[in-house]
Amino acid sequence: MKTVWRVQINRLRNSTHLSEVFGFKLNNIINSTSTASFQQKRIQNHGSIISGSFTLQIGGYNVPIYDRLTQSYSNENIPYDVSADTLQSALRQIPGFGSVEVSRTGEPSYGAKWIISFVDFNEAIEEIIVSASGLSGGQEGTSPEIGIYQDRGYSSNILFNPINEKFLFSPSAGPQVIVKVNGLQSVCRNNCSYTFLSVIPKVTSQKIINGSNGA
Repeated sequence: MKTVWRVQINRLRNSTHLSEVFGFKLNNIINSTSTASFQQKRIQNHGSIISGSFTLQIGGYNVPIYDRLTQSYSNENIPYDVSADTLQSALRQIPGFGSVEVSRTGEPSYGAKWIISFVDFNEAIEEIIVSASGLSGGQEGTSPEIGIYQDRGYSSNILFNPINEKFLFSPSAGPQVIVKVNGLQSVCRNNCSYTFLSVIPKVTSQKIINGSNGA
């Protein structure tokens, strides 16, 4: 009895081989006499990639990127694939944004995300406006869009990153200490009180509770 497998492959890009059938032996599946066939079928036309430029405005101030021809920050048409370093350099020209940091994820031709961190700027950020009127691409009848999302708003509170271990201590009526053995911080169990000794303590014995010797 002949066994036939059929696998259908759907692809989004245009193809000149829409009805081509591929056949091969199923040597490692059933037996050398079995065959399989593949058929390609396009279910949706592939849209054009993103291109063009966009504009960025903060607090009524247009953010231009560096123009090599004029050797100045004068180009207000920001390319769709602007690098994180180029955008960061442009933003740092704004008074108070000298420490701003920018990173980028994704492939700009299909959609990317720029993350802007306003480091050492201790005020609320003024309104940010972007315009995607200079962008093109995507499915027919649609236009690329740009959205602005705030991950963390301004706060007058102090930000600790990372958090200092002193903020993780639990409340206690008595003094607290940290004990480290070979550089590893110990964990206190049950009664965590302690007493200062006038002499240096000496370990006279030890006992392994878990694990094995040498583990």
